[in-house]
Parts: sequence; C-alpha cells; structure tokens
Amino acid sequence: MKKIMIYSKHSSSNSFREALNNNAGIIMYYAIFVCGLIFGCTLYNSLGENSYLERAANIILSNNSEKNLAILAVLSLITMLIAITGALSCAGVGLLCAIPGIGGFLYSQIAADLIANNAAKGLGYLCLIILPGSAIMMTAIIALCAESGNISKKLALTNIFSRREEIDFRGYFIKCVIIIVIMLFSILLNYICVKLFSKLF
Repeated sequence: MKKIMIYSKHSSSNSFREALNNNAGIIMYYAIFVCGLIFGCTLYNSLGENSYLERAANIILSNNSEKNLAILAVLSLITMLIAITGALSCAGVGLLCAIPGIGGFLYSQIAADLIANNAAKGLGYLCLIILPGSAIMMTAIIALCAESGNISKKLALTNIFSRREEIDFRGYFIKCVIIIVIMLFSILLNYICVKLFSKLF
C-alpha cells in the first residue's frame, strides 16, 4: 500500500506564528529591556561629562565588590516582590513592564560609563566581570516577568471578563523558587568573576 503524504506550504508559517504567540510575553519584555538599554545609553551620551548619571555610575563602580553584590541581592529581592505583586493583580502587566526597562537603563549606565571613561579596558571589565552574571540575572528577571504577566492576564480575564481561566498558582510559585535560585547563582557568578579577573584591571 502506498503512503500518501500531504505537505502544506503554510505549515512552517503556522508553526512560527504559534511559537510567537506562545512566547509573546518573553519577546515583549526582552524588547522593553533593549529599549531601556538604548534609552539609557542615549541619555548618558546626551548629558555629557560630569552629569548626575556619570556620577551615579562612578559611585557604583567605585564601591567594593562585596557592597555591590549586597546591593544586587537586595535589588533582586525587591524585583521578586514587585513581580509577585504584579502577578496577583489584574492590572499587573504595566508594573511588570517597568522591571526590564529599569534593568536595561541601569545596566546601560554602567556599560556606557566604563566604555566612555576606560575605552578598551572598560570594555574588557564589562565583558569579563559584569556581563556573565548580568546576562543570567536579566534572563531570569525577564522569565519571571513573563510568568507573572501570564498569571496577571488570566486573573484579568477571570475577574473582569468573566472567562474561565485555569490558574496554576502552585506551578507559578515553584517556577518563582527556581528563578530565585538562578538569580542567586548569577550573583555568585558575579562574585567569582570579580575574584578571578579583578586583578587584571
């Protein structure tokens, strides 16, 4: 018996569209993060030397590594609390959108200050010490925002539009715990990078 195989020219486009729909939240938060980076770099360069942004970045970079890691841990905890608060609100998506935007803005100030004042040496410091932990941290934060935004959207559909949406709070909080572990790992990685490469600078 011959097998009949049917190919659709729209199958690849449909799967791509489905992938976009399934990951729309993550794509949106990444886009907001990139916008925060671009806006922060543009603002830093437009204000010129001795601006308040440059002074703030210099203060952060002049702190010892233990103090900066403690500040990063506190900011991570605050971010987690804001994200969970946003998840439990029907209008939490607006609050969640601010998190990656602010994160991108803050990282852009440090990166712009290092490159503007130290050129290649600053770029090396950024790539070896700041970037490894920061990339993992922001990925975890964006994943947290996407999960929280999904819960917030389902709450809005249930409470405002009277639609029956199944909300798995247990699964959400398990994912939150996993993300917390990843964030702590990023802080540990930052500390390791400081100890390994700080003497080069």
